[in-house]
Amino acid sequence: MAADVFLSHKSDDKPRIQPLLDGLLAAGLSVWWDRDTPGGALWRRTIEAELDEARCVLVCWSEASVASEWVLEEAERAKARGVLLPVRIDAVEAPFGFAGRQVLDLVGWRGDLADPRWERLLAQVRAVVEGRAPPPPPPPPSRARWPRWAAAGGMALALAAGLGWQQRADPAEGAAWQALVGKEAAGQALQRADWQGYLQRFGQGRHADEARKRFAACRDEPVVSWQRQDDRLPLAVPAERGATEAAARAALAPVLADEAQRACAPYAKDPERHRLLGSQADPAGVRCERRSDGAWRCGFDGQVTCALELRSTTTREVCP
Repeated sequence: MAADVFLSHKSDDKPRIQPLLDGLLAAGLSVWWDRDTPGGALWRRTIEAELDEARCVLVCWSEASVASEWVLEEAERAKARGVLLPVRIDAVEAPFGFAGRQVLDLVGWRGDLADPRWERLLAQVRAVVEGRAPPPPPPPPSRARWPRWAAAGGMALALAAGLGWQQRADPAEGAAWQALVGKEAAGQALQRADWQGYLQRFGQGRHADEARKRFAACRDEPVVSWQRQDDRLPLAVPAERGATEAAARAALAPVLADEAQRACAPYAKDPERHRLLGSQADPAGVRCERRSDGAWRCGFDGQVTCALELRSTTTREVCP
């Protein structure tokens, strides 16, 4: 299923892109980025497929990405499809060929969902995803000059309002903050959703700066586990001779064990993905017959089980 948003970025910027990813997910949008893409040729094919199917390609310009061939190529393909939406996270100029496009500004943004810049970006993303014309950019700030007495009066009012706000703390905000502090005191691990929920309600509150710092410090850590998953392979082994059936079976046994081990050996060459625990030929595959000269011949035509453990990597959220 095509993702709503393809996040194009330089891998070095992943920690700074995380708040952007979290905000898009919190807005109910499906997002694809290359954190869990497999390696090799499959990695390239997966990226191409996701890039060509995404409804919106959000290209993050930074000091690193403006010189990245991968990011530039992804931006070119998105531009050709008419789904490109550039945003800058560093104070850089858009690369050659993209300077004529309006670039949304998130320089210095740390995940504040009440920030007007985030609200503008989200509106633009939704428009591209839904195939609508994006909303117009906000008008430039007025340059009209106020008389000195008006400016001074306005500053005095602002200071008075600020002091009054500090004196009249919002009880709901205080309760929300104490709830977070209480969870930590009780040994419960806080997550991005906790800080994000606080910021959505109190983005300009007394503890908003601290909440943003804690939100930005959250990270995803890889968790590696090994799961048992055996594989069965076909195997054929030429017959061994013996004066009796038991002797022929005994002669076949070491040869069969070697061949079974050889059949499973390729798994041992990829220790990053597999652990080979052993190999076992299915006894039902042994075929014995008595020849006209009275001797016995026993061969194998069946399956061998490769006992394996497969590596699985997931992530867990850590918010210090």
